Amino acid sequence: MYSKDGGEGESICGEKYFAHIFLCIIWLLPLALIAFLFVGTLLQGFFQCFTELYKNAVTYYTACRQENIPSFIEFYAYAWIFHPIRRIRISCRILTSKFRNHTMLNIPRDFTLPQELCEIIINFCYPDRATLLTCSLVCKAWIPASRRLLSIRVHSRDRVRELVKLLNSPDNTISPYVQTVSLWMHTKHDGLVRYRHALRSLANADSRISRAKISGQSSDPAIALHRYFPHIRRLSFNYEDQGETEGTSATNIRHILLYSSLFCDLKRLSIQFVRRGNDTEDVPLPSLEAMTLPASLRSLSLKFWNKDLLRWLNRHHATLRLTTFKLKIGGHWLALDPSPVNSLLRPCRTSLRFITLTMIQWENGFLDLRFLTELRAVVLHVYHLPSTKATLSSLNSSHIETVTIIISGDSLGIFTASAQLFSFKAAPELSDNADFATRHLITFTATPGILMPLSSRDGGYDGDICGVKKGWHLLACMLWLLPLTVTGLLTGIFIAYVLFSLLCVFYTEVCTPLYKKAVASYCKMQNSYTAYRQENIPTFIEFYAYAWIFHPIRRIRISWRILASKFRNHAMQNVPRDFTLPQELFEIILTFCSLDRATLLTCSLVCKAWIPTSRRLLSIRVHSRDRVRELVKLLNSPDNTISPYVQTVSLWMHTKHDGLVRYRHALCALVNAGSRIYRAKIAGRSADPAIALRRYFPHLRRLSFSYEGPGNIAETSTTVRRILLYSSLFPDLQRLSIQFTNVRNGIEDVPLSSLEDITLPASLRSLSLKSWNYDLLRWLKRHHATLRLRTFKLKLRGFYWQALDPRPIIYLLRSSRSSLWFVTLRIIQWKNGFLDLSFLTELRAVALYVNHIPSAKATLSTLNSSHIETVSITSRHWGNNSLDDFMAGISFRFFYRKSTWRHYIRSTASGSRDIT
Repeated sequence: MYSKDGGEGESICGEKYFAHIFLCIIWLLPLALIAFLFVGTLLQGFFQCFTELYKNAVTYYTACRQENIPSFIEFYAYAWIFHPIRRIRISCRILTSKFRNHTMLNIPRDFTLPQELCEIIINFCYPDRATLLTCSLVCKAWIPASRRLLSIRVHSRDRVRELVKLLNSPDNTISPYVQTVSLWMHTKHDGLVRYRHALRSLANADSRISRAKISGQSSDPAIALHRYFPHIRRLSFNYEDQGETEGTSATNIRHILLYSSLFCDLKRLSIQFVRRGNDTEDVPLPSLEAMTLPASLRSLSLKFWNKDLLRWLNRHHATLRLTTFKLKIGGHWLALDPSPVNSLLRPCRTSLRFITLTMIQWENGFLDLRFLTELRAVVLHVYHLPSTKATLSSLNSSHIETVTIIISGDSLGIFTASAQLFSFKAAPELSDNADFATRHLITFTATPGILMPLSSRDGGYDGDICGVKKGWHLLACMLWLLPLTVTGLLTGIFIAYVLFSLLCVFYTEVCTPLYKKAVASYCKMQNSYTAYRQENIPTFIEFYAYAWIFHPIRRIRISWRILASKFRNHAMQNVPRDFTLPQELFEIILTFCSLDRATLLTCSLVCKAWIPTSRRLLSIRVHSRDRVRELVKLLNSPDNTISPYVQTVSLWMHTKHDGLVRYRHALCALVNAGSRIYRAKIAGRSADPAIALRRYFPHLRRLSFSYEGPGNIAETSTTVRRILLYSSLFPDLQRLSIQFTNVRNGIEDVPLSSLEDITLPASLRSLSLKSWNYDLLRWLKRHHATLRLRTFKLKLRGFYWQALDPRPIIYLLRSSRSSLWFVTLRIIQWKNGFLDLSFLTELRAVALYVNHIPSAKATLSTLNSSHIETVSITSRHWGNNSLDDFMAGISFRFFYRKSTWRHYIRSTASGSRDIT
């Protein structure tokens, strides 16, 4: 360095000044090093002391509780570093805003973002359904945009019934935003009836479906779509052809084109036809002359190759004004003829704007694009390089903005090697047009070059920096000051060692005994409390970590937020005080968690708006050993808030009188707390809890008995009589279920002679019997005049090897022929006939559990109701041959003979194979 004064330069680092500067540095260096070692020793001892203390606490906690807590660094990194830094940043922003001429955010209190911005932001979250569901719960301004982007996908086993219930409920608020429906058909008629119900519910709920996707092995859902939504704009077929002959495949392609022509407002059509084992290019399509695609069609995407289909499109080009055409056929190893595609593209030369093609090996030419003079964008999927070069060289449009080339992994190396040749051959022909050359760019990625260091312009060093001729004097000074430097370093190390030893002694002799005494006294108190109350309390670390650290930090954060909000010119959150989310959203979300009790318990503690719905879905199950005393204490306490939401009680009797007194106390407490019990289940070895239920809850609507044997005939007969007698005590009973399990010999032969004085409630609408008894069925038949059953279920548990007489159940069904709508039966081997359902003229749904195929065929052939919508057949006992014989002998003959019925047959075999 040099300084100029009057034109004379003098070096600061010369002989005169360098010795003084070096001497000062030599003396200050030991002092700085001693200070650094002293401070480092203090910090090291402090951190080591607290680290050892924390390690002992963590070791004790892990050994006692078998759990892990955060490490020392994890906790103090947030408590001492990240949190203070964050608060300092916020405080600095507040302070700087005071000295500015303008505020940080000059936003009025009633300011709201434009709705267009919300829609643009949410549009970026379209593929992520979880984010859209979250956005719909943020604020009212985000609900329309997020719900509009949500799509409901309807599958044959994807809770279609729950969807229909939601759409038909008065709380439905999402139907106006549904725009997309996806129908997946595993088999030709899988779930078709349920799809119709869902589509009808969507139409009745004023949904505006604009896009539909049909996938699987059938295209029949397009008929239902056209019936309820004739103005669909986007339609996609993803067909999996199972036909082994070309005639069957041709029929399926014709159906797809026929269904597509039904939608008069269709703008985008995508067809993907996958034929198992064979290709589709040679499938003949002779009967396409009578069909015409909609005139509004603007985009056509074909994901398969067929010559006849392309020729048919060429003949009907006069009615089409395609702006987008996509042909994605995958990598074909066989050469194809490009003339059908060229013939199709030539008539569309004035309308096509965007084109996507697959470049494979062609025979007798290549794809010629020179007559497409209005092209804007070209996308090429490359599988053959010579064909790609020939196609690109034929581009002759002055409007092209983008040329995208997508290469498969196998051709990537070859394409990279020939990239230079390709660019120089194609570019000159394209660059003849000035507009094209200025509006697009083709870029190739080459191997990066090697960066070489730049040489200096001066070529060397000029002069000596510190005066080389005086180096001997500097060396003498350094040798004289070296002992002083070593002495200072040793002194600092000794002082640091002494201080560290003192800290270790203080930690070992003072801190450790005090900590051990505190932990021992706390553990003694904890053990005494646990032994007395049978409950666990927090450990030493858990308690003091919250009392000394987490709670003060939380209070400091809240205080900082309050203070910061006072100095701000605008509110922290520009949300009105009376803003609340719609209650329907809470109920819909919490309904999906109805089976998860842990989630419902958590939701009931979140906010006040969630309490009614979550507590309403909670059910308390009372068992003889399930802390009934604690339940009674909770119900009798003044802090009880859950009793108005309890609706279900389950009573389990291990023995005949086990827990009966405690059950009475619990039921009495529920009554006193204002609970409204509508459903009860009594299981075990006794039905006597029904008396207590009748005393405290006489208005039960649903009652279920599950009696467990074993017992002799007299005892079983008495139990059956008691169950029927107890059931007759509830005047508002609507559903009754009776089941006998683990009985040694069954109850079909148990005599029931003393049932004449018992009558079931007149309000009963659903009866479910899971056991067989002749006298019980005859008794029900004699009392049919007082019953108006809508649902009857006979689910015999297990597989009956002996034949039973069906006449008692036939008599019972005949007596209820004008009221029964839903019937569930188990078809076993019968003697003296079969189950005749011809007199049930009001049936809506039939469910059959088949154990004997001939009896099932005979029963199905007797159906004579014009209201049947669903016939469900389930069996796990037949093989594949028997299943095929059953479907060939019944389903097709039965369906065509009564073609006016709105029903389907769903058969489930042991291999989970669905055949319709």
